[in-house]
Amino acid sequence: MGFFIFRGDVVSSANFYIVSSPASAGKTDAAVSEAIAMAAMGEKVIIAQPSCACIDEWFAKAQERARSRRKKPVPVYRFDSSTCEDGQVITSIMSHLKNPGDGGQVLFLTQQALLRLPYFHRPEHWHVIVDEIPAPDVMFCRHLPHNHEIITSAISWQDFSADIVKVSAVDIAKLRRLADGDDAVDAEFKAIARAILDPDYDVFAIRENIERTVAGDTENGKYPLYLFGVLKPSAFTKFASAIIMGAHFEESLLHHLWAVQGAVFEPHRRLTNALRFQHHQNGNRVSIHYLAEDSWSKKLGSKKVTVDGTEISNTVLGLTKAAELIEDQPFLYLVNKDAEDAAGELFAELAATALPHKPHGLNGYSEFHNVVVVASFLPTPMQCRFLSNFGIIPDQIRDAICHQAVYQAVMRCSLRDLHCDVPVRVVVTDVGVAQWLADQFPGCTMAQAPGVPLTKKGKGHRIRLHADNSDRSRAYRKRKDEQIREVVLANILPEIQNGKTSPLRLANIYYSPNVTSKHDHFQLEDTSASDFMDLSILERELFAGTLFRHIRDTDTSRHVFIRSMDDMIDWLRHCHGLTYKDKHSNMLISPTLFNPTLGDKSRGRDNAVISWGIWLDIDDGDMPYHAFAKMFAGKTMVVYNTASSTNDTRYRVFMPTTGYMMVETYDAICKQIIKVVQSNGYCSPRQRKRGSAKPCHGIDPTKLSVENMMYLPCKPMDGSDGFFQVFEGDPINPTLWVQNNILPVDMPPPVLVAVPDELPIPGDHPKAVMYFDRLVAAISDVVLGRNNGLYRASLHGFAMASAGLLDSWMVESRLEQAAFAAGLDKNEIGPTIRSGRNNSKHLIGRYLTWAAYGNAAA
Repeated sequence: MGFFIFRGDVVSSANFYIVSSPASAGKTDAAVSEAIAMAAMGEKVIIAQPSCACIDEWFAKAQERARSRRKKPVPVYRFDSSTCEDGQVITSIMSHLKNPGDGGQVLFLTQQALLRLPYFHRPEHWHVIVDEIPAPDVMFCRHLPHNHEIITSAISWQDFSADIVKVSAVDIAKLRRLADGDDAVDAEFKAIARAILDPDYDVFAIRENIERTVAGDTENGKYPLYLFGVLKPSAFTKFASAIIMGAHFEESLLHHLWAVQGAVFEPHRRLTNALRFQHHQNGNRVSIHYLAEDSWSKKLGSKKVTVDGTEISNTVLGLTKAAELIEDQPFLYLVNKDAEDAAGELFAELAATALPHKPHGLNGYSEFHNVVVVASFLPTPMQCRFLSNFGIIPDQIRDAICHQAVYQAVMRCSLRDLHCDVPVRVVVTDVGVAQWLADQFPGCTMAQAPGVPLTKKGKGHRIRLHADNSDRSRAYRKRKDEQIREVVLANILPEIQNGKTSPLRLANIYYSPNVTSKHDHFQLEDTSASDFMDLSILERELFAGTLFRHIRDTDTSRHVFIRSMDDMIDWLRHCHGLTYKDKHSNMLISPTLFNPTLGDKSRGRDNAVISWGIWLDIDDGDMPYHAFAKMFAGKTMVVYNTASSTNDTRYRVFMPTTGYMMVETYDAICKQIIKVVQSNGYCSPRQRKRGSAKPCHGIDPTKLSVENMMYLPCKPMDGSDGFFQVFEGDPINPTLWVQNNILPVDMPPPVLVAVPDELPIPGDHPKAVMYFDRLVAAISDVVLGRNNGLYRASLHGFAMASAGLLDSWMVESRLEQAAFAAGLDKNEIGPTIRSGRNNSKHLIGRYLTWAAYGNAAA
């Protein structure tokens, strides 16, 4: 995709061009001139603006500039609610796009209308300039303890990361009805239904939240259902070129979310050079006053405080003090919707003007020299939790949402006029907002508003992460480079066997005898030393762990090999029925295959070759095992009592995985489990010792490494039956959990090893398996590309999985193994499979028919 920069015959191209600069620098003015110049050269250009009010202002200027050209005038059109009949905006736009006429033109649309178009005719003939950064997310939040099936019956969801699942459409007709929103109840689901149906959106849910909602475990509606739609770069990559303009683009949510998806951003030099300035130069005019030391929120704003014998809210008190500070001068103000009536009544006799809730790009308020912003723009805790799955930390969320909203409100005033020298007073909620705002206006003054006895919540203000904007940019580039270096799934076994890869850290000539003991473990076949030279044993058996007689045992030769995950669970259940005089008589298991010839130890971290399954020791905490299981609903896990206790807050957990893991992968998955648990309101044992009032999860941090051991299940020492519970679901998919890591991006890159094909595929339809086998076999016969065997196998394989004919993790594992075996480019395998998976929803109906008729159609 390219964009013409008009340097003779030189054409530069990039994924996206951006114009990131302070507000009022002249971005829109430069963009309109650029669009007119492009149209004069025969190009078709769309300018997508945030509101009709912005179009009102700039459409007239564009027409004037188009008519003033000495040569042939450039046609300029607009399609919005002011020029189209009610409800006909989308229809009018599509009709024009189908027959736009010859030659260049400029078309003004709202961003909402552009993103809602169900079909865009010949987008490759159009360039798009997005004025102001579009909202990249859609959030659905409704209390639906009894009526969740209105939406949940029309969707399905699959594992995406440690904390979230990806939603896809199942009942297309029902979702279309909800998206139309003709019924008052259906209208509540309109936005999220549109996002689910839109191929330019990915929709996600918090796994625990949606599973609890469907299970009816919402505690009488206490917990609402959350769904999150994320705009994909494909919304704009279909055009001939795309430019996105906005203040502080690098701090925006769109930038964070798209960077994770591989989008590349390049400054548009021509438009950037046409700006009036790159940094605010009128900071000496600005005095910033803040109301509170605490970070502001709606909860803090609603707290009551007694002033002169009258109880009022912090918000009303803040507005009162702000008005006193500004005295009798005219001012702009912005409050949350729930405070609009109180503010209107309070300011009724003052020269106060309310700003719209999205004031981006508006120039009609430049005669004001005072701005009051007493509002909270913080997202909900669940929204913050969702965004953290994409590596976006709380301070980045605050910068992208809260600080940007305040900045846009402040920049409606006379600060837009470079020739004005009247002092500007700004009143904001808290010191964190004031500090960020002061960074944007070098030379300004900042102080707390006097005499504001707000009720406090007892937390400190924001700690600055970066010394200045340059430091912030360097940190972003570092995060981006680290993110690009993340390693995708690599099936190394075939490469080791055919000599392409050196067997680094792999097992090296050691012998694995039968496991024989009084514990009646599985009897295993002998394996020769040559088998462990290349780990070929792992293609015939599933390695499940190494056994030890006691905690100081250094013999790493007792291995457990099994045929399936069900075998492992049955064996653990059998072990739970055994009784010992004390726990030390029981055996211990480590999930790791050790090579005793590596490093100074025989079973240290350096000796670890591969691991299978995650083991956790929960002790001395407040988290019952059924609460932990709900956090990972849909994941297979075994929970059993310890030898010394039957308390449901002291237990051990085994969670199988779909593949073998290297050391870094095991660490990353354990840390992601901890993060999900802490997102549910639990603190760590160390935090409890430091005085945290939160309940403690009790997960032993010393047992989270691959070299650690866990006692096998057994009867409790008190003679009771204890507990042994199996929670059904899918095993953890390390591929997804690593590729969609919810931890910060500076985690070390993990490496995965795929499990053998012989793993069980319970419930698969034989004829569907046969058809999928043919598709997989064809992968090696074609060249990697969009319409190739890998894409086709992904498309049909995941469609069959969604229809219940195949197991999804089996499909993905087979695709990856076949692609690597065929020698396809590793950097293209993941995106090709994901593309097939994303588009597979269009074929689900076909395979639902197969399932309904016993697979006869195959």
